[in-house]
Amino acid sequence: MTARRRNFVERPTYEDVARLIKKDAPLWLNAHLEWWAQGMFADRLKEASQPTRAKMRKRLSALQAASKLIEQELASTSMREVLAINLRGHLKDVSKLPSILRGLSDHVEFVRTSSGLAQKDGTTKRGRNKARGPNHLPAKTRCAARIVELWLHFFGREPGSQNEDAEKAARMYWLASSGEKTAMSSWRDEFDRVKAHKDTPELRNQRQLWRIDLVQNARNKRTPGYFGSYSPQGKPLFIPAYADS
Repeated sequence: MTARRRNFVERPTYEDVARLIKKDAPLWLNAHLEWWAQGMFADRLKEASQPTRAKMRKRLSALQAASKLIEQELASTSMREVLAINLRGHLKDVSKLPSILRGLSDHVEFVRTSSGLAQKDGTTKRGRNKARGPNHLPAKTRCAARIVELWLHFFGREPGSQNEDAEKAARMYWLASSGEKTAMSSWRDEFDRVKAHKDTPELRNQRQLWRIDLVQNARNKRTPGYFGSYSPQGKPLFIPAYADS
């Protein structure tokens, strides 16, 4: 078996995803799902660019050193006098900066040595090798959040914690948008994470924007500035590719 054949992935179409969400899905939903998939691609790029714990600790050390250098310079009376030349600028009172920078330096040190990044002996923590904050939302979680918004739009309620149809829809949507193959069981965790972070400002604000997208596109029966695989009526303009290049 050739390497190309082993890497072959048969991908569903956005029309397949739309019909799984709602059997009598409106035609505009096909284009809407492909339009939204641009954001899912960006989510995966952001996920891939997330720094490792080791790189993040190195950057935090550099930030702490820079903060201390600025703090030392601000301890100089002559420097503070020069910085006060234009009091109409952004800095109205430079005398407050040293205490702010000391607080920043202390916080950076706390984070750099915290249990999320370091072990008790000071070395970088082992395990999953990405540096993530407490409110970090993986690309798969954002995909599940989109499905939750679709459920709200079409059924007036969020899918339950064990809604297999929603899990299948998320898995299919992820695959249709060029995501990797995933286990069905993994999606339940993603929906649980969406529920747990429902009050996180970033996710809450993003979901409000997605909700507006759905309402406007449903009303207009098309997506704005759309040049994808489907016509404004939701019918395929060409046969989508099924294999990875």
